[in-house]
Amino acid sequence: MHKKIKIIILIFIIILFFLCAVGVFFLRQWKKESEVGFTWSENFSERELNGEKIIEDKKSGLLVKIPDDWQKVEGIGGLSIIFLSSDFKLHPKMGPYSPTIPEKGCSIEMSVKKEIESSDSDIEYSYLREKIENCLISTHCEDEIVEVSGYKALKHTFSPEDQSIISGNYVSVKIPRNEWVFTFETYLFSEDKERCAQEFNKFLEKVSIR
Repeated sequence: MHKKIKIIILIFIIILFFLCAVGVFFLRQWKKESEVGFTWSENFSERELNGEKIIEDKKSGLLVKIPDDWQKVEGIGGLSIIFLSSDFKLHPKMGPYSPTIPEKGCSIEMSVKKEIESSDSDIEYSYLREKIENCLISTHCEDEIVEVSGYKALKHTFSPEDQSIISGNYVSVKIPRNEWVFTFETYLFSEDKERCAQEFNKFLEKVSIR
């Protein structure tokens, strides 16, 4: 009788342990999946140091620096951050919900997105990693591979076919790292586009990803 009770208790403990383990596993999966998507602009912290603004997202490990006189504004829907030079002036052909294409001055847009590899949320992460690997060994890659904060990034430049409307280039740099996708974009359409290209390169040089 006592032996049967001990066996029943042992089986109960094993079942209870198994259920707890399964519960912890699904809880971790649920928590991980609930964190996918863009990082809201309000979750970035900001401080000033030595004449620069330090913008940081501790969760993804991203830290960027912009000149103190640049303005930080929220992108459409709060899913990105836009940095504008002190002399920025929106192009007159752009509406209030259009990209921040300047007529004068510079603009840089930044977004951070969490994706889970090989899941439904894996929209860009695996694609970018594969594209970078292929470009590193291919001699016919339409994009450029650059290095940002010690990591390989995909740099894409797009020029509108009809340059008579707005003349210039759109440039994006995307970094896949630890299931995060870091995107930095600039619109080189203003009269200061050569200076803005240099400012974009300076910005990327100060990007830090842990």
